[in-house]
Amino acid sequence: MRITVLQYVAGFLGFVSIPYGILSLIKSGSIIGIKSIEDIILIFFGFFALSYTFTTKIMIEKPFALTFSVILFYLSLFTPMPLLNKVLLIAGAIVETQIASRRNIGGTIYTIIGILILLYFIYEYFLGVSLMSLAGVGISSLIIVLANRDKGIKYISYFAFPIGLPLILYSVTSLFPISINPVPLIIGVALILLNIVPIGKSQQPSISHDSKLAESLCSNIQKSDCKGAIEIYKKYMVYIPQNCLEKIILCAITQNNIQDFNLIINNNNARSLAEKYVDKMTPEMIYSLALLSSKKNELLDLACKKGFKKACEQTKPILDLNNWDPRIWMGKELYDYKVVDIIGVGGTSYILKGEKDGNLYALKVPLAKYLNNIMDLVGESSKLIELSNKSPYIVKLYAIYADQLDVKEIISGNAEIYYNKPPMLVTELMKGGSINDILAVREIVQSEFWRKIVFITTSKISEALEVIHSEGYVHCDIKPQNILLSEKLPPYAKLAYDNIRANKIVVKLADLGSSVRAGQKPFSYTPAYASFDLVKSTVFGGVSPMSDIYELGATVYKLLTGSTLNTKEMIDAMDRFDVSRDVKYLDYSLYSARNLSLLRKYVDRDTSSFITRMVDPDPNRRPTSKEVKEFFSSKI
Repeated sequence: MRITVLQYVAGFLGFVSIPYGILSLIKSGSIIGIKSIEDIILIFFGFFALSYTFTTKIMIEKPFALTFSVILFYLSLFTPMPLLNKVLLIAGAIVETQIASRRNIGGTIYTIIGILILLYFIYEYFLGVSLMSLAGVGISSLIIVLANRDKGIKYISYFAFPIGLPLILYSVTSLFPISINPVPLIIGVALILLNIVPIGKSQQPSISHDSKLAESLCSNIQKSDCKGAIEIYKKYMVYIPQNCLEKIILCAITQNNIQDFNLIINNNNARSLAEKYVDKMTPEMIYSLALLSSKKNELLDLACKKGFKKACEQTKPILDLNNWDPRIWMGKELYDYKVVDIIGVGGTSYILKGEKDGNLYALKVPLAKYLNNIMDLVGESSKLIELSNKSPYIVKLYAIYADQLDVKEIISGNAEIYYNKPPMLVTELMKGGSINDILAVREIVQSEFWRKIVFITTSKISEALEVIHSEGYVHCDIKPQNILLSEKLPPYAKLAYDNIRANKIVVKLADLGSSVRAGQKPFSYTPAYASFDLVKSTVFGGVSPMSDIYELGATVYKLLTGSTLNTKEMIDAMDRFDVSRDVKYLDYSLYSARNLSLLRKYVDRDTSSFITRMVDPDPNRRPTSKEVKEFFSSKI
């Protein structure tokens, strides 16, 4: 409840007036006289002020009831009189206090007090029949009834109701001429009325009333035109059930009245219902709904797309090409593919999961620093898409999106274009992750079947390379992270091997987007798996299919031994060459530091020798992809 300044003032005056009036009244020792009347008026004013402070309404009956309850308590405590009279005054004061209560407070306590006082008056009545003791029986019964207005002892009315009848009869001393004693008559009538007329006894009448009102309002809404329906809502909004709100919402939308619309969506039920009709709303309405909805970002994005600038200001992410966070693409549509997840970040690309027409795809967005050669890839797109369909062991490439002008803008620093229209490759989604992930599964890697899994994987990847090489391309980035699985491998070595061998789980070569035609310059390479001849070709051109064989050999070495073939010195030399373009750093003597003898711990002499041939420093001594396929097929 919001407290106004006037309520603060009233509360202050009330809390001061009541104690002062009571103390002054006690001090005077009498309620007769001008001074005492002033004190009573002051007490009345105090209760009057407090009733306004705590209810925000001016209710005369409360101050009156509370004031007279104070007077009755005062008389019972400070005026000399018999005990019966004192108890009667106390009972009357309790009744006044109960009447002043908006809802009963302490019903159980009042019930107990009422019963004790009732027993006292019954005792007094049997000692000597008197009007005062009988009136006390009625008043104490009234305490019990009032205490059970909202809750209390069941069947209390069966006890209190009959007491009212003898009180009324007792009040009539003769039939003619009629002589009536008003005290028991009033008490008796009050007791009967309190039992006949329910006071907070049950909520059913209120529910019934609300139900009839809601039904009537629904009927009127359906019969009214849009203007009339909205006026009904404005007047009775809290009573209108959800099933009647639909017409009101549609009326506000079709009339394009933003003020009415904003009023209606403040209702939780109306707001959730309104979200069904966003396609009919103006951008401003969608924006208003977004500010109150749990689907805020989604609705703001929709309002922005429909041209509402305020929404665009709130949805615009912080774009920094040097510190790019791929998560800002979450929920966004890129070339009709909705980004639903972030798979990861590769050496040259962000890998996103996209959805279109109910199907899932892998979306590869090149990192901003690797955009220079993307247009060469676009020129080869149709051939690469065709190539991906020529082998069951190549991840299918479905589309390549890139605009030359957009790429130039991104390279020059335009982050907004990179956010809205990044160059992108759409490929088949491989749900099983990469073969590199399996290296962490000890149950498989430490089993006797792991070597067989590596051999059959190498055989199938070399078959994919055979197709790529026969079409005049070089992949340029063979590594464990680019050998993907169609489904997750089971954590049981033999079952994993059986699934791969039977092609229930297919291993495929990914990242066809890194491919270039033989003899050209590769876009990039991975130092841990690259040969020096591949590294040189990134500057001078002349890339050979034999570079792929070295990378595949380095990949097999990694899978079998768990170690990287290329040494730190080799990788450092590649880094220095990238900076200086000086071939002196790529000294072939660095190859001798590789630990090829480690292979003998994991495979036989024949296999070790063949893998050593695959990673020979001289490209001309390496086997072809066909020879690799045939060798490892024979080992399965």
